[in-house]
Amino acid sequence: MLRQAVEQSTRPVMHTYGHGRVRIDGNGDADDKVMELVLAREDAIDAAALMAAVQRMHNATSPMGLDPEGMPEFEDDEPHRD
Repeated sequence: MLRQAVEQSTRPVMHTYGHGRVRIDGNGDADDKVMELVLAREDAIDAAALMAAVQRMHNATSPMGLDPEGMPEFEDDEPHRD
């Protein structure tokens, strides 16, 4: 979903650029700035994929726990009193 948001956020600029209507402050080069945007968009898409992978890792590990049964280092020193 984040990837889609990144892609959609650049569509208006790309559409405007395609019609030759992008202006850059200080008479800058629109081609250079749009290329910078495209490269940054690709980096953002890659980062979004990594963030999604981290979220999947979290989802997989969050219900996990350690079963200490039979592990001496987790046994109580004192006997249980019921």
